[in-house]
Amino acid sequence: MHAAPWSSGSQGVANVSHGCVGMATDDARWVFENSRRGDVVEVTGTDRQMTLENGWGDWNATPEAYAEGSAL
Repeated sequence: MHAAPWSSGSQGVANVSHGCVGMATDDARWVFENSRRGDVVEVTGTDRQMTLENGWGDWNATPEAYAEGSAL
């Protein structure tokens, strides 16, 4: 999640990101002033599932899928 003023005309209308949640600068400022590290961010309104290769991969895996890749 970050400010992305270069894409403000497309935000909420078109997928112009490689996976980031881009926001107008004022909106990003509000989020960062009113949230804490570790707060959950749930992205809705899409039919695409997050892949393990995109972003914070481990957090995107189910506990079962994560355990399958364990060395233990």
